Amino acid sequence: MPQGLRVWTYPKDWERCWVKGNGEISWRGVRRYVGEAFVRDYVGLKPLRPRAWRVYFGPVLVGELHEKERGSLRMATYARAG
Repeated sequence: MPQGLRVWTYPKDWERCWVKGNGEISWRGVRRYVGEAFVRDYVGLKPLRPRAWRVYFGPVLVGELHEKERGSLRMATYARAG
């Protein structure tokens, strides 16, 4: 790994998935597109509710995966403070 790049770690209760050269992960036996920006690195999947996970790249929320859906991840939604 080139010097200066950070290796992300994720909490033990999260799933960790390797992003392949085409921007996909293999998750629960299904290929899911998360983005080419994360190629050759890990993303962390934080449980959100049954059959739904938030996808993080390091500390950055990049989207959500829902088990019932196929294809790519959903865009992240943020609640407005105040």
